[in-house]
Amino acid sequence: MTRAEERIWVRSDRAVARACAERAGPILDHMSTANVARDLDLLRRAVGDAKLTYAGYSYGSYLGSTYANLFPGKVRALVVDGVLDPVAWSTSAASTGWPGGCCASRSSSPTPRAARRSWSPTPS
Repeated sequence: MTRAEERIWVRSDRAVARACAERAGPILDHMSTANVARDLDLLRRAVGDAKLTYAGYSYGSYLGSTYANLFPGKVRALVVDGVLDPVAWSTSAASTGWPGGCCASRSSSPTPRAARRSWSPTPS
């Protein structure tokens, strides 16, 4: 990626972050991979499964790993492929563009509002 392409990517990412911040309201503080994993556990319970059988690809690998860390006794089988680096995913988005926008789901990163401040051209 060239510097010019990177600048375009970052500008676009910041525009998405601003739009998300303007439209998401209070739900923004609850958009995280950990919360998606909790929702996944609710779905597991709703269908009556004692344990989760899960296959995750790309971001799904991060979600599956997060689920297994939150609910270690509730996993029957977990397959992950195209595994993301969890440290890079959860800590470097602000400087790399994608995963982008304030709506990115990341469990161990700062809250989306804190991330939005780092992605926005001016702190909010």
